[in-house]
Amino acid sequence: MENYLAAATAATPTGELPTPEDYFRATRARLADPTAVMLRGRDAGQALGQHPQQTAAEIADRVTRLVTVTPADAPVSTPVGRMTLRAYLPTRAFELTVHGLVRALGLPDDPAGDSAGAAIVDCLGPAVDLCTRIAAPADRFAGLRALIGRGQLPPGFSVL
Repeated sequence: MENYLAAATAATPTGELPTPEDYFRATRARLADPTAVMLRGRDAGQALGQHPQQTAAEIADRVTRLVTVTPADAPVSTPVGRMTLRAYLPTRAFELTVHGLVRALGLPDDPAGDSAGAAIVDCLGPAVDLCTRIAAPADRFAGLRALIGRGQLPPGFSVL
C-alpha cells in the first residue's frame, strides 16, 4: 500500500481501473501465473526479515495511519493499472479474507466466537459479493449452485 501510493505520484502505469472487479480481472489476465504468484509470496515473506510478526505489525500500523490521512480519491499505482484508494482498499480486504487470515491469527476454523475472528466473519459477505462481481455470468450460477448444495464446482474452478 505504501509503495503503491508513493508510486502513483511518480508515474502512471498503463490503464485505469475504476473498480475492484477491474483490478482482479486485470490481475487474472497479467499476473496469474502460479509460479510467479508463489515467488512473489516468498519474496514478500522474506522481506519481513528475522521477525516477521513484528515487521508485519509495524507495517500494518504505518499503513493504517497512512490510509487514515489519505483522501479516498488519491491515486494508487498497482502492477496492473492505476486506481483510486477507494477502489483499491476492497481488493486488500478481499485478499486478507481469502488468504488465510484466520490461520495467520491462529484462530479456530470457526472463528465467529473470537473478536478478531468475528471481524473476519464480517468480511466474508463482501468477499463473496466481490467474487460474484468478478466471475463470468456462467460461473456465478455454478458458484451459487455449489454454495446451496445443488451442484459441484468443476475441477480447477476459480473466479480469479
